[in-house]
Amino acid sequence: MTSMSVIVLPHKEWQEVLAEFGNGNITPRYRFEELDSEDDRFKWHTVVHGHNTQSGGLTSTGFLRSHNGKIVAGVDGVPS
Repeated sequence: MTSMSVIVLPHKEWQEVLAEFGNGNITPRYRFEELDSEDDRFKWHTVVHGHNTQSGGLTSTGFLRSHNGKIVAGVDGVPS
């Protein structure tokens, strides 16, 4: 199993993603441990997350982004 790449988005871009997809506005959702970059469903995808808007620490949730930049799923348990 090959782990997915994780990218921390700049604040402005993270805020835009949250505004559109945050608060459960996207399905499906996966646990980070379920994602295998060799699996054809996830090949060429990356996991994106950012800093918590209140605490400033990195979030443990994020989103699965396809190779063309489209957010396609939520991701829980993102390592920080």
